[in-house]
Amino acid sequence: MYKYTAFGLQIASEPELPGLMPGTGNPDVTIRFGVVPVNLPEPIKGKGVAYELNDKSFLLKVPGIARFLVTMGNEITIERDPGSDDIDLSFFTINTPIGALLYQRGYLPMHASAIEINGGCVIFTGVSGVGKSTILASFHQHGYPVLADEICAISLSDTGVPFVNPGAAYTYLWRDVLDHFKKDASTLKHRQNNPEKYKVPIDERFYSMPLPLKRIYVLATKNTPGIEIEEIKGKEKFLPIKLNSYRQRIGTAISNPAASFLMHASIGKHTVVKQISRPHDIINIDHLREMIINDMNPE
Repeated sequence: MYKYTAFGLQIASEPELPGLMPGTGNPDVTIRFGVVPVNLPEPIKGKGVAYELNDKSFLLKVPGIARFLVTMGNEITIERDPGSDDIDLSFFTINTPIGALLYQRGYLPMHASAIEINGGCVIFTGVSGVGKSTILASFHQHGYPVLADEICAISLSDTGVPFVNPGAAYTYLWRDVLDHFKKDASTLKHRQNNPEKYKVPIDERFYSMPLPLKRIYVLATKNTPGIEIEEIKGKEKFLPIKLNSYRQRIGTAISNPAASFLMHASIGKHTVVKQISRPHDIINIDHLREMIINDMNPE
C-alpha cells in the first residue's frame, strides 16, 4: 500500500496516486482494487447517467477506466477496466470518488483552485473552463504557494472557522496556457483521453498545512472589455457557494441538510466573497492577478 496525505486525510492506496504528498500514521481512508457491483441495492437516493448512491455508498461508472465504489467516507474500491491508462485511473480516482467521500465525511468540497496569501487561503471558483487553474498558475509562477486545484476540501474547526485542506500537488493546464507561461510541454504527461491537457506538478511552493479560508473569488466571463470586481454580501453569498460546490447534485444527495447549512453559514460569516467578471482571454490573466493582489491589500 502507498501512503499519502491529502484533503485533511491520511490515505492508504493500492493504486499509485502520483501528486499526493507522502503520508504517515494510521489511514483514515483506504483505496483498493476489488469487485464493484454494477448497481447499488435499493433504496437509491440519487442517480445520474454515470452514478448512483444510497445511504451508505456511492457508485461511479467510467467506461474504459473503472467502476468506483465509495463507502461510508472511509473506503474506495476500484474495479479497473482492462487496458485502462494509469494516468487516467489516477485522475478519475482523485476527482468524483474523492469528492463523494468528502461529502460522506461532512466536508464541503468546492470546485476551485486555492493559494496562500498573507497567512490565509484564497480560492478561485466558477464554471468549468472559466480560468481557475490559469489564475492559479499565474500566482504560482510569481511565488505564491498552492494548496489545491480542482477540489478544495473545506472543513470546520472546533470553533466553526472554515479551513481549506491541501489537496493534490499538481494542476492540469491546456497547451495554450503552458505556452503563455513559457512552460515546456515536452517534459509533461497528458491524459490519454485528453492530449491537449497536461499534468503540471506543483513541486515547489506547495503549501502542506490547512489554512483558514479568507476569500472566495467567483470567476465569470463577459463580452465587454475590462475587469470588474464586485463584492457579494449577506445572504447573497450562499448561492455562489452552493452552485460551485464540487459535483453539486451528488453533494446535495449525500450531505446532511443541517450540517450543510452550518457549513455554508460558517463560510458566509468568516469569508469575503467577490465576483470577478473579465473577457475570456488569457492575455489579461497577469493583469487580473495584480488586481486581486491590490484588492486584498486593504486587509
